[in-house]
Amino acid sequence: MSRMNVRSLLLLVTLLSISSSAAASADYGRDVGTKLGSSVTNILLGWVEIPKNVIATSNQVNVLFGMGGGMMKGVLHAVGRTLTGVVDLISLPLPTQPIAEPQFVWEHFDEETHYNPVFKLKD
Repeated sequence: MSRMNVRSLLLLVTLLSISSSAAASADYGRDVGTKLGSSVTNILLGWVEIPKNVIATSNQVNVLFGMGGGMMKGVLHAVGRTLTGVVDLISLPLPTQPIAEPQFVWEHFDEETHYNPVFKLKD
């Protein structure tokens, strides 16, 4: 077997063992449903980070800096939230914690978004 086939097989076995042990937990269906909802929402509504950061930065510093700095920060967070939504969607069967915090863009609208470790499994 080639190295690529061995690595692919090991990855498949690892993913199946993690997802099968996670499927045994009672909360697996709810967790996957929530992860699906948050990943699709983050992909579709990542752009909401732009006005969110303009408002938050304007309230923290001043309106002038909020329009410039908040806009740049919002674009970066919009890209980050959208990409974390894609990663969450790809890793849907794995019971991982959400990457973007807060999990949904409209939660804690006055707080800046931060990002958790990518594949941290739920306890």
